[in-house]
Amino acid sequence: MRRMADTGVDAVIVLPNQLAVPDEGEHDLRPRLERLLAETGDIPLGLYECPQPYHRILSPDIVAWAAATGRFRYIKDTARDPARIEPKIQAAAGSPLALFNAAVGSALVSLRHGAAGVSPVEANIYPDLFAWLCNNVDHPRANWLQSRLTVMDAVVKLKYPPSAKRYLATRLGMPIGTRTRVAEHNWDGYDDLV
Repeated sequence: MRRMADTGVDAVIVLPNQLAVPDEGEHDLRPRLERLLAETGDIPLGLYECPQPYHRILSPDIVAWAAATGRFRYIKDTARDPARIEPKIQAAAGSPLALFNAAVGSALVSLRHGAAGVSPVEANIYPDLFAWLCNNVDHPRANWLQSRLTVMDAVVKLKYPPSAKRYLATRLGMPIGTRTRVAEHNWDGYDDLV
């Protein structure tokens, strides 16, 4: 974590599902987070409710604790359900901890409830649309854009993440390949689509 912090990042992201196994609760997770805080000095941290290898959704209580430490700056929330997201937004209110929703389907409602932003995988392809949504939550076209983004969610996730890298390489000319952390995909028949 210190080596990552030394690169100049704004915060080093912690995956809570790497600090507790699925059958352990937050009473097991919190002491491990406390130890992590103690061992990493003043490095700013973030939390990501990464769905792999298993999906650990944080409670509003642990979000409130993380917010109160002053060390956590970011949480990528993957709960999807606005009823589960809003209490976490409230738990972080008034602290340096900013909640970003990863779910496209609840992006606008979470922004309207006070989320700091959105962080879906689709932002790798059309970040400008999400930036517009974040800056225009009360615009008359915001609901229209939200519905279109929700429809496109399934399309973007087709063969993701290599599909995003392929798009960035072929459409934007970025010098990257499609190799990623997931199995390679067969692109036969897709060349006419890009």
